[in-house]
Amino acid sequence: MGEVSPLNELYQRYRDHGFEFYTVYVREPHPGENYGPHRTAEQKLECARDCRQQDGIANRMLVDDLAGTVHRCYGSMPNMIFIIDKNGRIAYKAMWTDHDEIASVLANLALADQLQGQGVRVKPSYTEKI
Repeated sequence: MGEVSPLNELYQRYRDHGFEFYTVYVREPHPGENYGPHRTAEQKLECARDCRQQDGIANRMLVDDLAGTVHRCYGSMPNMIFIIDKNGRIAYKAMWTDHDEIASVLANLALADQLQGQGVRVKPSYTEKI
């Protein structure tokens, strides 16, 4: 529960600023510890529901297919974070969750959006588009 609670706080703080939060359940990071490898889509959905309940995940949860198609597209690490701006550009990506960095990126994106709303030209510092 230690990894999810700070993300829930960020979700609560930024969801009214136009941000959407999704958790993508990809696979068990340590098969056999609590659950074995997923054999069916139904089994994977059940494990995702258990994960959501046990970790208290407040935001929407998406479940990858059995082949791990989404997981492989985004790097195959078990705890990756991507922040995609409203123009479809990757504003932040990390191999591991760092809540302070995520909070900083979200605050900067919210500020940039506010400034743009006031007519100030804001230039993004990234160019990667998904």
